[in-house]
Amino acid sequence: MKRYTGKTMLAMVFGWDNADIEECRYQAGRTDRPVYTINEDYYCAVKIGQKPARNRDGDQWDWEKVESQFAESNGWQVWVAKC
Repeated sequence: MKRYTGKTMLAMVFGWDNADIEECRYQAGRTDRPVYTINEDYYCAVKIGQKPARNRDGDQWDWEKVESQFAESNGWQVWVAKC
């Protein structure tokens, strides 16, 4: 099985390339996992069974699972926090 990163998984789910996703990166270092701002919402992708990102500044996001057969078939879960 091919190894993916959260950024690559989001790029594939949205049909973008990694450079496009990287431009959407939320403030690096402020979260324990990479988070990306897409269409004014926050997204992260983690391996199934892991928890979504937390903000180190104490702000809480209300994460909801995004249904993605592609991500799930590769062992990943995509999460969204609506603004």
